[in-house]
Amino acid sequence: MPLMVMWGLFFTAVVALLLPWAGLIVMQLRKWRIAKVFFIGMLCFFVSQLIVRMPLMSAIGATPLGAVMVGVTGVVIAALTAGLFEETGRWIAMKYLMAKERRFKDAIAFGWGHAGLEMLVIVGLAAINNLMVALAIDGGTADQVLAALPPERQQEVLAQFAAMSPFMAFAGGLERIFALCLHLAFSALVMWGLIKGREKLGWGLAVLAHFVANLGAGLGVYFGLDIIAVEAILLVCAIGALVALRFLRRQWPDWQNRSEPEDPDAWVVPAGPSLRKDTAEPAAEGSATDAGTAHPAAPARPDPTPETNDPVSEPEAPRSAPSQGAPYVFDRAAMTKNRADHEAAMANPDPVDEDAPAPKPTMADGNWFDRETLLRPKPDTPRWPD
Repeated sequence: MPLMVMWGLFFTAVVALLLPWAGLIVMQLRKWRIAKVFFIGMLCFFVSQLIVRMPLMSAIGATPLGAVMVGVTGVVIAALTAGLFEETGRWIAMKYLMAKERRFKDAIAFGWGHAGLEMLVIVGLAAINNLMVALAIDGGTADQVLAALPPERQQEVLAQFAAMSPFMAFAGGLERIFALCLHLAFSALVMWGLIKGREKLGWGLAVLAHFVANLGAGLGVYFGLDIIAVEAILLVCAIGALVALRFLRRQWPDWQNRSEPEDPDAWVVPAGPSLRKDTAEPAAEGSATDAGTAHPAAPARPDPTPETNDPVSEPEAPRSAPSQGAPYVFDRAAMTKNRADHEAAMANPDPVDEDAPAPKPTMADGNWFDRETLLRPKPDTPRWPD
């Protein structure tokens, strides 16, 4: 046997047997906590294909309806039923067995488990058998390995291995990698429909995409296209699946992708326009207003210490309006004090001098929710983990 053919068969066997478990191990090492979802994906393929679809298709093939399932019609029916059964099983599993697992990571883990069992069942066993036969042919013991087969079948197997090209040997592993990309996209589509309240749309898009991918590859094999052309069709479908995954990842709700902080006060508030009615910079101490009256800048409040929540001894310097793009954290103590000042001012309002110019809005005007005082800079704010 040529050396590249042996390497191709070995590559296919490694992909089919080890890639599913390698993905599970990597995701667990990254602390995704997806073991349950991974095995639910395996269960979904086992039930939808091995328990329901394949026995049903075999039973129909033994009836008079089986005469219809030949030629191009058979390819179309096979592609359509694969999409219907697998995506319906995927929707049922995600809706009822994964009611609390709605992260994008969960969709990836589910698709990996679904494709993983497909690799093990459809390609894994055949890859081991092909590798053993190739090693026996290379070692001159093919007659012993193929002794259980009829003589004409032995000659057919030997002729197939003799005509095998290196690309054909690698094609099995490449096909499983492309199928893995497709299953990840199908899982993300179905879960996207669930979290967006568009279950029928997500399920329908997954069925359609599954049907198109299977139909393209099936028709290529039926019309006798070269193995390179068939794999090129699957490659185009896999690239489209990866593009769809990238788009869906951006559409996922933020709260599904990020872990919540332990301290509620540590929530990061993005900087933006000031919440005050007057967004101008506060006047410097001793500066004059339009009426000629000087209004000194409000003294800065000290930040609470993280241990006792008591004010620190040294006051901060006066803060200006927050700049666009800088991270800030919510100051609960400042909000509590401002609200108390507002309530006190409302209970004991100062007498109004009708001859005096109109002052700037104060706590008594209901403007106690003040962005400049409730948000304090925190330059070293940690970013959310992926």
